[in-house]
Amino acid sequence: MIERGAMVMSKCSTGVSSQARHGLKIQAPVGDIEALVVKSRIAWILLQCSNTRGYELIANGELDSFKDGRSRKITVDSIRAYIARRLALPDARQDAAVP
Repeated sequence: MIERGAMVMSKCSTGVSSQARHGLKIQAPVGDIEALVVKSRIAWILLQCSNTRGYELIANGELDSFKDGRSRKITVDSIRAYIARRLALPDARQDAAVP
């Protein structure tokens, strides 16, 4: 929370979009710039998986990642590739089919 006098503002009311705060998309004068990497927490949000499951995906080679100082970064391309591989599985689309 950010306090200003008697008024209290949350970080969400700072005027910065949710996507920009999470590094997913940034408005730039030359157009939209898409992130190449995201922090693990954001990757798990995108994949809607737990911290444990996310690190299992990294350990199994399903996602590409690297350490940047103390922070782990996951490539957006590997997240997209993982989703594409999952959708290509024969049983992946059967769950979504309506009988």
